[in-house]
Amino acid sequence: MKKEMNSIMTLLLVALLVFSISACGRSPSNEQANKSETDKRTSSQASQTADFKPFVIQNYNRQLAIEKVPQAVFAVSTPNTEILMALGLKDKIVGVAPGVSEVDILPQFQDAYNSLNRLEGKLIRGHNYPSFEAVVGTNPDFIYGTSFSVGNAGNITSLDNITKTGITTFISKPTDMLNAGMDDVYEEILTIGRIFAVETQAHELVQNMSEKIGRTQDKLGEIEKPIPVFVYDSEEEGMIFTAGPALITNIIELAGGKNIFFDTNKNWLFANKEKIVNSKPEIVIIIDYGETSAEDKIAAFKNNPLFAELPAVVNDQFVVVSFNDVLPGIRNADCIEELAKGFYPEKFK
Repeated sequence: MKKEMNSIMTLLLVALLVFSISACGRSPSNEQANKSETDKRTSSQASQTADFKPFVIQNYNRQLAIEKVPQAVFAVSTPNTEILMALGLKDKIVGVAPGVSEVDILPQFQDAYNSLNRLEGKLIRGHNYPSFEAVVGTNPDFIYGTSFSVGNAGNITSLDNITKTGITTFISKPTDMLNAGMDDVYEEILTIGRIFAVETQAHELVQNMSEKIGRTQDKLGEIEKPIPVFVYDSEEEGMIFTAGPALITNIIELAGGKNIFFDTNKNWLFANKEKIVNSKPEIVIIIDYGETSAEDKIAAFKNNPLFAELPAVVNDQFVVVSFNDVLPGIRNADCIEELAKGFYPEKFK
């Protein structure tokens, strides 16, 4: 009996040892798995960088030469920052301008964003713009920004001033053009991917965004008569600031709506109140940013006697989005889905 017990114990110990070795082989630690994935990305980026060749692109009505892969980038807007991080370029960001809200960053990037060098500055229409001296102090070799931050009349400085420093500056095309669309956003992401030698990642990102929009439109089906929409950005001394043929108009179209100010000649403008009344919007989009809360913006619109009989007011149809949702960036696909749900909730049940 004792001999049999010894034999059994020996077999159990051997089995336990084999199982342990096998288990280790099947289940590497999370740390090892993450390291492996990181190594793969690093190797992929290194390979793409090695293949980089200088090129010239058209950007903001000028020829922009990209002589080498940038190593130190200053990102002006939150969507600029999110595009860079989505492409795995966080370590190249030497500074950012905090957006319209410090908490308005996508959750998956929050920890990384908190570690970035965030420059405070002056507030203009709810936006934070650091001084140009502070931006230069981060020692960037590349600035990625919007037309209203670093364009000809930029709130940080003019493009001419930046050019004198020799810092390569890429201006987001959809923030500067009339009738911008998602194709322009895709082009920008792909161009950033080319500039930073992460083209594979850029193509994957664009494909994911395009597929998500496709799924949203599949649920919408054919929309015979798009729902009329008014965009409420902000109000100053009784004048309402709204969107013309800016990117948000295409975002609204892809969600099954029609911006009632789509046919103006400015991306952003003060709205003609008579046109608001005559267009009878069924939905009002509230852009949530700045010192006035979304709730207060809704209340201000509802309490205006001119708008009391509008379908959107009578039926309490207000949809709230962040300003960063409608600037060119990786959020646009999600924004289209959220707007579509607000316009046609019955199609998403």
